[in-house]
Amino acid sequence: WKHGDSAEAIAEVLEKGIPDSNMVSFAAMFPEEDRLALAEFLLSKQEGMRHLVRASYPPQKG
Repeated sequence: WKHGDSAEAIAEVLEKGIPDSNMVSFAAMFPEEDRLALAEFLLSKQEGMRHLVRASYPPQKG
């Protein structure tokens, strides 16, 4: 998840949107309780590799 992998972080994205992207705020359309429920639902449908950590490594020379 690029903008957080917890229900709270996803609910915050639903509330505030993502600046300079097509992801708009849904705060006016859905109450906080519904945004959190949607975030929890999305996480419940995630399959596989949730335990892995995303990391970046500098390119190797040679």
